[in-house]
Amino acid sequence: MKKLLLSIFIFYSISFETFSHVDHYAKYNYLEYELFRNNKSIGYHKYVFKREGKNLTIYNEVSFKITKLGIDLYKYYASGQEQYINGVFSGFKSETNQNKKEKYVNISIDKKDKNLVIDGSSYKGKVEKDIIIGTWWNHEIVQKKAQISAVSGRIIEQKVEFFR
Repeated sequence: MKKLLLSIFIFYSISFETFSHVDHYAKYNYLEYELFRNNKSIGYHKYVFKREGKNLTIYNEVSFKITKLGIDLYKYYASGQEQYINGVFSGFKSETNQNKKEKYVNISIDKKDKNLVIDGSSYKGKVEKDIIIGTWWNHEIVQKKAQISAVSGRIIEQKVEFFR
């Protein structure tokens, strides 16, 4: 169960940053992942990329449940929107129901210093613009020193090392 929760957290903790590599995803309109536990499908994670001129909105949805002996042990549903203008991050919002517990995060850009303003169920405040949101469609997430939880807004420090 811990491995599944960690996998889902890593998987869902969706990717954003002020200057994302959104152009790398120019030919994608839709991504979908099926989620498995013990070789059995338990849910999905979907991304829809909508473009209007220089605006890009990425809609995401994830849903899964873990059932044992016909009893739902864990249910999870989340949806969110990530927005870019000219390839530059401009906002994010999500709502999550995790075992009947409601969570949320709204992220905007401070117009004066361009830092990120987070209003989430676990964190409220400003963070530097170099922190990325953990949405996991953007490969830049592995290069950042921290990420913002797409579920609750909390800051998650990270260090990624590649094996040789």
